[in-house]
Amino acid sequence: MPRVAREPERAVARCCRICTIRKLFVKDAVVAENASPIFRITPYIVFGAMCCAAAIVPSLATDLPFARAADAIALVGLFALARVFIALAAMDIGTAFGSLGARREMFVGFLAEPALLMVLFTASLISGSTSLPTIVDTFAHRELAIYPSLAFAGVAFTMVSLAENARIPVDNPATHLELTMIHEAMILEYSARHLALIEWAAALKLFNYSCIGLALFFPFGIADAGRRLAGDRSAPTPVLIAKLAVGGFAAGADRDAVGEDAHLPRARVPRHRVPARGAGDAGQPDARQLRPSADARSRSTRS
Repeated sequence: MPRVAREPERAVARCCRICTIRKLFVKDAVVAENASPIFRITPYIVFGAMCCAAAIVPSLATDLPFARAADAIALVGLFALARVFIALAAMDIGTAFGSLGARREMFVGFLAEPALLMVLFTASLISGSTSLPTIVDTFAHRELAIYPSLAFAGVAFTMVSLAENARIPVDNPATHLELTMIHEAMILEYSARHLALIEWAAALKLFNYSCIGLALFFPFGIADAGRRLAGDRSAPTPVLIAKLAVGGFAAGADRDAVGEDAHLPRARVPRHRVPARGAGDAGQPDARQLRPSADARSRSTRS
């Protein structure tokens, strides 16, 4: 299918996802009998952690209300808090898929969290502080300079973002296959408002990682305290929307390139006929003799 024809389908899919989350909030939640309080409070903790992370990331300006708490280590701690609770909730019910997804999620976090810390520490060494507003203010309002370490940090951050947000090649959120299921395996037991909060938190997590990447590697357009005091508060918003739109289109084009063969029809494997017996196959049994007869198949079916 041509790429132009898929753009309306993507827009419809996004609208359907928003409508699905809205419908989930008005439905009754179904909770397993052996579920502990951890299973019930995990959606609220995960959603609250992602909201706090979105509040401390300097996406529009460096003097946001929670700028005092915007530390790089605190930001990674919020992501780790959400991961620990979602893994505990997945193992709380005792299902095979939940335990499998929790183990995989913790293994991915074991690899991704140190890499994310190294990316943030690389930026903090250049700016001289682990405060996110200070880092962004240093990169956004300093003369242009080339940092090779920051380029390698950008590559590492891209890999961490794919792993943390359950994207190809680490995970595939659009599938329910056992071999490729990490995030979906942990939330199979959730429904109604609990599932809506987790899906909303997953969307916020993707937004947070996008804003972190834009603030560290593309900080132009982020307002500082002087511009906000001067009254220029509307300029950063369209710049952020434009950067997110460009990143979204680039990610969509990348997904099309990766999953291009997934939309093609699968070819049917032809059946090969058994060759006839020749003179040299006198000592070998015929393939028709190895097949059970119709009477034998019927007897096995009745038994």
